[in-house]
Amino acid sequence: MAKNGFSDIKNMLRRNKTAALASGLIVVLAIVFLIFWGLSSSSKTNTIAQEALEINQSVRKAFGARADYRGLDSLNAIKQGIISPALIRGDKIYSRLQSEIFIGRDEDGAILRPGDYYFKVTYKTLDRRKCLALLEGDFGIDSGLTSVEVKNDAYIAFTYGGENTLPINTEAASKACKTKNMIILTFE
Repeated sequence: MAKNGFSDIKNMLRRNKTAALASGLIVVLAIVFLIFWGLSSSSKTNTIAQEALEINQSVRKAFGARADYRGLDSLNAIKQGIISPALIRGDKIYSRLQSEIFIGRDEDGAILRPGDYYFKVTYKTLDRRKCLALLEGDFGIDSGLTSVEVKNDAYIAFTYGGENTLPINTEAASKACKTKNMIILTFE
């Protein structure tokens, strides 16, 4: 009988060990999935914001020695080699989001004039998901970003210290983005 009782205890410990290992494996897999999912979604957001920052840095580098951004527009940015070839299709600029980008004085990419100390990077047609991804991007305070405008059936402008402040939080981005959006980033 003692042998039988010992066998029962041994079998019970084996079953509990197997159940504990299975539970532990499930928890580890769940953690790995959550970490991967979080990193991939934040990396996508950072990639979208990174594209705008790369355009900004390229423009600032090309015009660094000048007093202003005179002469800058999408076509001249292409001709002068300011824009990455990966974004150029013919004489137009397209984002990795498949949205046409305009660079210039306004949302239509008008050429900048003498005394224009800013430029705009406009993403013309973004759906809600792409709008959210761009607005929630981390532009950093040193990027020269002064405002982000969102135009759809409404209009909202985000600025440092304004009513709608930069950086844009998830709730504000969610309220701003609709089905079809135009986003205008203004850099100094």
